[in-house]
Amino acid sequence: MGEKKYTAEYVAATIITEIKKDEVLMACKNFVELHEHCDANMLGCSEELLEAVGMERALAILNAAQNEVNLWLIAI
Repeated sequence: MGEKKYTAEYVAATIITEIKKDEVLMACKNFVELHEHCDANMLGCSEELLEAVGMERALAILNAAQNEVNLWLIAI
């Protein structure tokens, strides 16, 4: 089995999938607002990413993914 390709797009998609499963999170208008209801930094595959690539590499991917999720939340 091949190693997962962790990209900002992939991580953002996993976060969005998790948000869509929760009506409270779906009501949030931006990424910051998610923090009022959960540890938004750990949504989707964020923990898996940290374990797989380490903190330094993961931070850039997570920041980009969270920016994508924020834009998605603002747009819906």
